[in-house]
Amino acid sequence: MSQSEKLLNKLIEDETFIAWVYTNKYPKWTAWLENNPDKKDVVDNAKRIILSMKFKSEVLSKDRIEYIKNNIEDNIILMENQSSSNRLFWSPWIRRAAVLLFMVTFIGTVYFILNNPSTNIHPNVAVNFIEKSTHKGQKLTTNLPDGSKVTLNSNSKIFYNLAFNGKERIVILEGEAFFNVAKDTIRSFKVVSNGITTTALGTSFNVNCKTDELVEIALVSGKVAIENESEMSVILHPGELANAERSGKIELGEYDYLESIAWKDGILVFTNSTFDEIFEKLEDWYGVNINVHEKVEEDFHFTAKYENHTLSEVLQGIAYVQYFEYSLDGDNVEINFKPNN
Repeated sequence: MSQSEKLLNKLIEDETFIAWVYTNKYPKWTAWLENNPDKKDVVDNAKRIILSMKFKSEVLSKDRIEYIKNNIEDNIILMENQSSSNRLFWSPWIRRAAVLLFMVTFIGTVYFILNNPSTNIHPNVAVNFIEKSTHKGQKLTTNLPDGSKVTLNSNSKIFYNLAFNGKERIVILEGEAFFNVAKDTIRSFKVVSNGITTTALGTSFNVNCKTDELVEIALVSGKVAIENESEMSVILHPGELANAERSGKIELGEYDYLESIAWKDGILVFTNSTFDEIFEKLEDWYGVNINVHEKVEEDFHFTAKYENHTLSEVLQGIAYVQYFEYSLDGDNVEINFKPNN
């Protein structure tokens, strides 16, 4: 086997390289390629192989089958978290029928694959990236192959290798998510988000990609290491918050649980929020579009906590403090401020 072939095999089996191919957010490979321009052809071939493998099938092991069965529940939760305009359709008996149909189809497919050796399946597929995502008004809790649990906030997305069989467990995050990591003393758990890498062994923490340049990490338990593209790194302890810039500084402080993490428990929090901040958060939380009519007071600030409240209940609470009228029509909300309030 030539050196190029050895390098090619090494690249397509390296989870950090795979993550870099899919997201371009694992900077060490960009730097490595810049320092090894003669390897560009091999890297290009490896990228083509990885991308071509994305949609191929593989032989279903017992562990794989069990994992897929466990994740059927993810789809049920996602259905139930749809915006209120869709909930009437998903009555309990329809949900049960949908799950039953999915199970019958799934079991039939597995039976066919396991009993038809001639089926065109590639037995050595090393790359199988999974994507989980939410839209506005949705939250999703899902289990990873190692037993870790992730709760995705609205408008968020994660990517990970289904096998999780490398030296590291790597998850790519866009948006915000809370991680409860299964302990593994051999393989570290890494969350890569906008150039910031958060590393843990067994712990729970929240990661919020606030902007393309800033990531906020709040640690609940255990200990994590945070590193940015400038190779600046810090260790975070429980109760601490890190604001990490992609290529700048990492600032440490403390966080308020309600403000940083309570979203995963269905608690909506406003802290000294302006109308613009309130309406932006409501749009994201409930998956609606809010149209505001008349002038909004610029010096208005609002502080409140709502636990599993409907949008109408929240709007009533805000309108009680600063009078306005509102109307709900599916996913559209009209806000009308009255003059001289």
